[in-house]
Amino acid sequence: MKIAIILFALAGLSPTVGTPPWPYQHISKESGLSNSAITAVYMDSQDYVWFGSWDGLNRYDGSSIKIYKPDAFQKNSISNNVVRNFLEDKNDNLWVVTHQGINKYDRDEDKFHRFFNESDNLPFTEYSLHAVLGPDSNVWISLRGQGLSRYDAVTKKFASVRTEGIDAEWAKNVVDIGSSSGLLYLLGADGKLVCSLNGKVIFTRQWGSKAIGYH
Repeated sequence: MKIAIILFALAGLSPTVGTPPWPYQHISKESGLSNSAITAVYMDSQDYVWFGSWDGLNRYDGSSIKIYKPDAFQKNSISNNVVRNFLEDKNDNLWVVTHQGINKYDRDEDKFHRFFNESDNLPFTEYSLHAVLGPDSNVWISLRGQGLSRYDAVTKKFASVRTEGIDAEWAKNVVDIGSSSGLLYLLGADGKLVCSLNGKVIFTRQWGSKAIGYH
């Protein structure tokens, strides 16, 4: 009942006496989840609920669960079994960030298009790729050692991005990327935060003098 009271308060409503508890479903490994260690949850524009886990991607339609895992004999299977995050772009494309690479889900064919899953010379794959919906609602990638990329819906590929005022070598050591209110934020391994607008740097901040580790 505590949850119901909090939600009523947030909505500016008053719960009435005898209000039944909010309905819920308990989804577990016994229900068909591939793994009980859930890393991310997302409801997409098609009303599917996606569960990322330490061992597989799960799609829940309200009654059943479909599991997606890498398959060495299927080039359009998901790139890795460890799921990190979900993104949905302005064209309702669902993107799945994994331990190794990012995947664009093809709803019509029920398959995946892999990107950056075969990048070589990455110190720790898990911490090297970060993805965000940029100010243009397209997917932007920061990849350690390679720099920034943006998905092009026309070519269906990621293209390198150069920002005026950002050194190309510095961009190769971006450890995180974010977007808010039309601005793109980049955090470098040297602790410098860079904010850009329309391809130009508008301000920078230095957070300490020590390098930022992977953790």
